[in-house]
Amino acid sequence: MTILEIYEKVNIKTPVEQRIFFNYFNDSVNEISTLYGDMPYAVFGGNMTARDNVPIKSLSDDTV
Repeated sequence: MTILEIYEKVNIKTPVEQRIFFNYFNDSVNEISTLYGDMPYAVFGGNMTARDNVPIKSLSDDTV
């Protein structure tokens, strides 16, 4: 799923500005990765871990 698809689904339920969406999305991913990010394949695909997480900044960025 792309960031754009997630953003569109969220906006169907509750309209939100992109900047605020990015903040909420990044905070959520950071919290989940802090709790479970070091377990292989629990949160991230491949060999990624919480240390490899990069915050999103645009709707064209890829999800983790």
